[in-house]
Amino acid sequence: MSEAPSRSVPDNPARVRTSPGVTTAWLAVGSIAAVLGLVFGVVQVVGLLAHEERTEVVTISDPAIAVLDVGSDAGRIEIVGADVTEVRITARVSDGLTATDFRHRVVGDRLEVRVRCNGLVGGPWCRAGLRILVPRGLEVRVRSDSDRVIVRGITGRVDAASGDGSVEAEGLSGAVILHSSNGEVRASRLRASSIQANSDNGSVRLEFDRAAESTIAKSANGNVEISVPRDGKGYAIDLSSGNGSTDNQVQTDSTSARRIVASSENGNVTVRYLD
Repeated sequence: MSEAPSRSVPDNPARVRTSPGVTTAWLAVGSIAAVLGLVFGVVQVVGLLAHEERTEVVTISDPAIAVLDVGSDAGRIEIVGADVTEVRITARVSDGLTATDFRHRVVGDRLEVRVRCNGLVGGPWCRAGLRILVPRGLEVRVRSDSDRVIVRGITGRVDAASGDGSVEAEGLSGAVILHSSNGEVRASRLRASSIQANSDNGSVRLEFDRAAESTIAKSANGNVEISVPRDGKGYAIDLSSGNGSTDNQVQTDSTSARRIVASSENGNVTVRYLD
């Protein structure tokens, strides 16, 4: 019996041949990633074991203070205006592997309050919740990187912003600027002469006890709602929405010195009277 002729089998075109150099490089990258992951895990565990919380109460008596300037990397901030002559700071501080940097100082007429975290070493435990009681007439400037901001009862100018949290206001009567990069902006019982409120990613809701001369409210991605008191007078109103409805339910007077400008790129815009 004759043997069947042999046939050569072609290489599999889908097969990928990797050179020794490429394999070595990938192994090196994998080893570095594993080491970094191990280090990160150790830091987190050590930080958890070192985690502690403390409360600090500070009273500042300086009649020269006219401005409160607050900046925080992490932690809720609440500022309350009252009939007082001192500034009282209550800080609920959380420490991890390193202590959270909470400090304050007076520079001229400005009281600076700061909460700072040391990057990776600070970990998720680095934060300080602040409640600050101040004289009503102080000017307030507050910046939070990653938490909620609340301001109440201030008659001076207010400029409040959060990078990643809601901004809330109540009972303000000075000029007001409110901003959130990623959160809702809402204010009630407003008696301010002018207000600017905007959110990059959240709704904006404003309620006025007394009509303002200038109201500007904007959202890039959320609804905008403005409620004003009934006083028999009209407003010059400009409403717009790129992707939503507009609804004006208040008296309009294009010659009025009282102006409302409200807009949303992606949401509904409404102006109404308070119930």
